[in-house]
Amino acid sequence: MYGCIPIVDHLEHAPADIPRALLSALRAVYMERGNGQKFIVVVAGALSLSNLTVGESSPFYGIARTVYVGDITEQESLVYITSFMTDRGVVVEDAIYDYLVHMAGGTIHLMNRICRECVESLPGSAREQLRLRDVQKTIKHFIRYAAAHYGPLREAVRLIEDDPDLLLYMSSFWNSRLSLDTGCHWD
Repeated sequence: MYGCIPIVDHLEHAPADIPRALLSALRAVYMERGNGQKFIVVVAGALSLSNLTVGESSPFYGIARTVYVGDITEQESLVYITSFMTDRGVVVEDAIYDYLVHMAGGTIHLMNRICRECVESLPGSAREQLRLRDVQKTIKHFIRYAAAHYGPLREAVRLIEDDPDLLLYMSSFWNSRLSLDTGCHWD
């Protein structure tokens, strides 16, 4: 029997003392539960929460585990983008679907944002047909003006700044990936 299953999302946006107090209170409830009662807490949020939720200094230490939810596959991305455009009555050529999957696939929030901005960029009379140049213009605009404020990218930068070893690892990863794909090296 379950006593309570609270789900906490976007905890990383709260001031640091609030998540710790909340997790401490939830641990107290967990420790005082009766026999046969299960108590499950789901804390969903940015990767930076992992130390707070399961690290050695965490109130959840020893009673919790981290579950990483990865990106979706290319096929799932294609289904998502196709459904998004179809629901809005927008006609899209296969090449555009492929381009959208290549540029934004794998991340629901990014695909949703890029697709929404592509559709919004169309003039009212041309809502039915999305052209490749419209998509390229939308993506270029996102990269130039909005990417720096995009939550997941900001989170990645914060994680790298907090862990210089991660920067070295990422540099090594991209260098090996670039040499496989292009024969170039990133230094």
